[in-house]
Amino acid sequence: MANSDNFPLEEEIVSILGQCGPALTYALQSKFGCTAVLHGVDVASAGAGQSMKPEMRFSTLLSKGLRVSVWRDDLTTHRGVEAVVNAANENLSHGGGLAKALSDAGGPDIQRESDRYTKANGKLLTGDAIVAQPGNLPYKKIIHAVGPSLPYNCRKYDVDNATPKLRAAIKNVLEITIKNHLKSVAIPAISSGLFNFPLPLCADVIVKTLKHYHDHNYNGAPLEVRLECVWIFGSFLAPPPQHFLVFERKQK
Repeated sequence: MANSDNFPLEEEIVSILGQCGPALTYALQSKFGCTAVLHGVDVASAGAGQSMKPEMRFSTLLSKGLRVSVWRDDLTTHRGVEAVVNAANENLSHGGGLAKALSDAGGPDIQRESDRYTKANGKLLTGDAIVAQPGNLPYKKIIHAVGPSLPYNCRKYDVDNATPKLRAAIKNVLEITIKNHLKSVAIPAISSGLFNFPLPLCADVIVKTLKHYHDHNYNGAPLEVRLECVWIFGSFLAPPPQHFLVFERKQK
């Protein structure tokens, strides 16, 4: 037996789901154990190889020369930066969410290099980050960063305990970027999504960590940080009439 719920979708969401629908349905299945069916959404025609149009939402230049901007784009195809950050897990097993998307787009070398790292060094601890080759991705490097993983429906206590680890992950990303003479990096909302860190709080922590790093650690090296609101599946928008999303949950 299974229960199902229908959710109407507005036109704005339909175009987004046409591009990232498969990733969304995968995330829902792996995280919640429910099957999502997109009715009236032509996922195939939105097709592989077609990316959303890059859109810069905000940009500012801080006093020491660090440029920070906010973008809406697909991190598997984003252009204009030298490095991309992958929201990885401790095992560097890129099997879901953004990690899977980047690994799939970059080809098998990304997972192979990650496997070699964990075999030689063990798990990558929460808050840590490493630099690696990007495979076929349009970057010079990929930076695997492990943010904290929180329980579903996490409490304030969980968020408070996880916040220092998220700060550490962002700081390590910035230090790796500068150490490797990379002049720009794209950072997603690490620990949100599958890792359950509430998105607004996650964004707040990332921005405040950037500001603190600029004020206390930044040495003026040329650097642009792009914050990417990519894999958020338009969840902040309202849903629609002609198209709908069906969630089916199996009863235990």
